[in-house]
Amino acid sequence: FSGSNRNISGSLDLTPRSRALPSPRLIESMSSLPEGSTIFLTLNGDQVPPDDFRFARRILQRAAMKSSIETVCVDLSALRRGEISSQQIADWQNRFSAATFSPNQIRGAIAYLEDQSGFLDPSEHADVIVGVRESLRRVQAGLQRGVLPDLGSIARQLSVALQQLSDAQAESSASDESMRMARALMLLADEDQFVAAKLFSGNGGMALIREGEIQAFRPAASFLVQFEAQTPLRSESAFSQAMEAFVGVKPPLVSIMAPSGAQDLVQSVGYELQLRGLRVLPFEDNNPDCVLLVLADPPPAVESDPTGFAFVREVANAIEDPTQDVVLCVGPSVRARYGLDSPWEELLSGIGLDVALKSALGESVTRRSKRQTDLLVRPDWRSADPVSASIGGLPIAFPLAVDLGSEGSCFQWLPSSRRGRVSNWTSPESQVEETSDAMGLVRLIDDGARRLAVVGSARWLSPSLKSNPTSFNATSGNHELASSLLRWASGQDALGKGPNAALGRFQPSAFERLIWMIIVVGLIPLGLALAGCCSAWRRSS
Repeated sequence: FSGSNRNISGSLDLTPRSRALPSPRLIESMSSLPEGSTIFLTLNGDQVPPDDFRFARRILQRAAMKSSIETVCVDLSALRRGEISSQQIADWQNRFSAATFSPNQIRGAIAYLEDQSGFLDPSEHADVIVGVRESLRRVQAGLQRGVLPDLGSIARQLSVALQQLSDAQAESSASDESMRMARALMLLADEDQFVAAKLFSGNGGMALIREGEIQAFRPAASFLVQFEAQTPLRSESAFSQAMEAFVGVKPPLVSIMAPSGAQDLVQSVGYELQLRGLRVLPFEDNNPDCVLLVLADPPPAVESDPTGFAFVREVANAIEDPTQDVVLCVGPSVRARYGLDSPWEELLSGIGLDVALKSALGESVTRRSKRQTDLLVRPDWRSADPVSASIGGLPIAFPLAVDLGSEGSCFQWLPSSRRGRVSNWTSPESQVEETSDAMGLVRLIDDGARRLAVVGSARWLSPSLKSNPTSFNATSGNHELASSLLRWASGQDALGKGPNAALGRFQPSAFERLIWMIIVVGLIPLGLALAGCCSAWRRSS
């Protein structure tokens, strides 16, 4: 048993990890790989929590059971500490061809240096001859070092030696050939052509190996997300995305709409989505092949001037297309806050959502003995929808959120005496108005012709959330959720599971925690004391 849902407050794992099962999407992506292939996954155990590493290894092994694919998962930290046996390392090395250890370009450069350095006059170029031989000695040692040699570093060493040889050869034809080879090797090293060594260096990654050759590679950074002092797996779907890319499956196309002046927001969100395997294209009118991501951030800027009204009309025109799949992110309205008609409320009513945008959601909290209103909403209920399961235990939060209604929502904020709507959310003295109903944060609408996802926050993907440690830790899973929403809108239903989603978990209430504490602190010690007294009484009698 293990407690891996560390990102969910008050949750415990009560299911053996051996029962963690892969999602249909992971099984399908694994079976699409060429027969006889091997998936090599290397992760830095000093960076990735042990439970996430075990989860990755087991779901990959179970997904491969239904196909002729072999999976190998390596803990790079254990390898560097010398905890891996030489027999195991030799087994890994046997999976790679000789060309992987020493490609033709490397062997050709070594042979050329050995041959051409012999034609130099020792009396004039003794330093060059010694330098070339020393470089070759280091290169030969490097080819024998590690599970796989660092071919990028070796290529750079050979390039430097070839440049020295070219200078010594003056302006002969041999000098031109030496310089040509030096440039070719440097380009190969800079363009990351020698990816084999990356599998066992740095933070690792995932590679597809077929007939001893590495056919494709994805760095480990595409599987991980920063969260406090640890870097857990983003989700199981990250592995599916990598294997789909290995076999040439085209990723969903995404276009981003945002108000003028929000170029930094568009670039930041676009980068995060590309990191998650989506293809981001510039926005074009009437492009139903792309899922449209609408980011109305910040809300005041898109309502208070003619440019803002023009943006609302542009969004409305795109949503009116019955074939356009959309992920719409909208927050509280400044106009509705002051009793004016809001174009966003009218837009939402056109798609069947009767939502009031005059209030934000907030919680009354005490910080440094002072009562404050926290406008960062952390959902505490998730549906069984694949979108909800895809982010697993990664934390998500919505700044300046609005209530979209609990019916049909896949994320909700449950009511309490300190939670509710904040009508004066633009004021520093805002107050929480208690509500008794659950508040929906994400709604999914599928009418058969298209799919529409509505997120009740316009700023939930803002790069400014990373500047504050509290908001950064609370929103580490936001971009993962955005990726899942866009994939769902594009027609994908098998979204994969988060790193902890396949594990059973039980979230005790405050009363249940109190009962457990009484049992552990009071009843168990009392029982042990009584057992000791009974044993002593029997001996004395």
